[in-house]
Amino acid sequence: MKTISLSDRLFATITLFGQTLANISVQGVTSMKEIMARLVETIGTELPRMSRLTLRNASQGWMFTSTITGAPQASMRVNCAVASSAVSEAEATQLTLTF
Repeated sequence: MKTISLSDRLFATITLFGQTLANISVQGVTSMKEIMARLVETIGTELPRMSRLTLRNASQGWMFTSTITGAPQASMRVNCAVASSAVSEAEATQLTLTF
């Protein structure tokens, strides 16, 4: 199980048939939906079917790769859980990716 902390530096790339459509760096996100929304904003349209998402967490040293299939709206759904505690939000918020 991979986690994303609010302070992690992330690099997200969308490719389609080997061509890079978007390559962004994000920090301060709390959900996969936010990352996907930033990618859609960068591309200027919905994420194409059969495109590949690569998410690299430079702070923790892991990488996640997935192919986007199905309807574009369905590609925004990711199984995740947000964990928090009574500590400050910056220290406690995490995104957990299950795959």
